[in-house]
Amino acid sequence: MVIANFDILITFPYMYEQRTNFSRVRTMSMTFLQMSAFREVMRLGSVSEAARSLLRTQPAISAQIKALEAELECSLFERKGKRLVAMPEAHYLLREAERILDSLETVERNMRNLRHQLRGELTLVSMPGPTVEFLPELISDFIEDRPDVKVTLISRTSPQVEQLMATQNYDIGIGDSQFAGGKGSTVLNHKIFRFDTFCALRKDNPLALKPVLTPSDLSGAPIGCLNADHPGAKRLQQVFDDAGAELNARIRSRFFVPIFRFIERGQCFGIMDSLARETYNVMRGSHADLVFVPFSPAISLEVSLMTPKHRPLSQLADLFRESLEERLASL
Repeated sequence: MVIANFDILITFPYMYEQRTNFSRVRTMSMTFLQMSAFREVMRLGSVSEAARSLLRTQPAISAQIKALEAELECSLFERKGKRLVAMPEAHYLLREAERILDSLETVERNMRNLRHQLRGELTLVSMPGPTVEFLPELISDFIEDRPDVKVTLISRTSPQVEQLMATQNYDIGIGDSQFAGGKGSTVLNHKIFRFDTFCALRKDNPLALKPVLTPSDLSGAPIGCLNADHPGAKRLQQVFDDAGAELNARIRSRFFVPIFRFIERGQCFGIMDSLARETYNVMRGSHADLVFVPFSPAISLEVSLMTPKHRPLSQLADLFRESLEERLASL
């Protein structure tokens, strides 16, 4: 470990007891190099061995020990022939020096891990859909080789996501841009991702063979879609009305994932975005029973990726943000 020009201030009342009347307490200033040299001499019992261990010269180690003794105003070693014998004060100092040096080494190791994105914490809050499979899959890949990274993933409605992100206490938020403040937010950065629209249906449905599905193809058929107050659901109703088709919204939900089960059982079709499609494919993998056929006219569904404007992201969180943005852009 390399720490340059570090003064470490510690107080040893025991060493003053024989030399002061306690009318004042003097704080000693001992350097990292002095304590390192002292610990090695205590450990190896020899200045020359300590010098070899620390890759320094013997005079340099001797000078550090003398400077330390001068600072402490007491002798730490007594020379008997060619041997150094530690004084009682040296044994007390060793306990304190090891505690301090171990703490510094822990700090340096942790900071090195933080610098290389191997340690730290990710805090994310998202609308429900992505928290089911999409985000857990992405996060799992990210922390695979980072065993010391901790993750907090919270599921909330999109308005609640923005409220929590506004506290600046979370790294990344994902919400429906229709319910977020967007570019007007003074406390959050928003990056908008637009997703294509698909019709989800069973593989064995004859309509699965069509390259594109339209409102006319689905007129009167049972549909699974978002709640009626969602802007996406309102646009869906509008495109059906414009086509003179009937939107038979049989299943409505706050997010798309619960609708999958109804579609798999042939109880409805689903109109959803490519993020929902990705979630389903991750959930079912090779056992998927549904196909996703492009739906026209397109109903643009937008997601906002939020980050705090007044709190810089850690290197770890920023690296995950880049990975998340890349994944969202590929959908």
